[in-house]
Amino acid sequence: MDAKSVQGLDPGLVGVSTDWELLTLADADLTKEARYLWILTEGDVKVTRLDGVAQVLPGVPAGSYLMGAVKRVWLTGTHASAKIVAFYR
Repeated sequence: MDAKSVQGLDPGLVGVSTDWELLTLADADLTKEARYLWILTEGDVKVTRLDGVAQVLPGVPAGSYLMGAVKRVWLTGTHASAKIVAFYR
């Protein structure tokens, strides 16, 4: 990706993350907005996007990356044994 192709993109969505954590799921907002998620176990994942819309993403395969910024990963509506890594700006 060259500099011209990333012009106008949110700077938080360009480059590498230097901060990440294995989430403890809760029905509360994350401490900071996640740039993307790495789903380690297969199952449904419920998230709240930055615009406040909550969505259930059904049957997300293990090893998938969800490339969308989120402010919440729900306990309710997410596969019970889900292991999810959040990557931050």
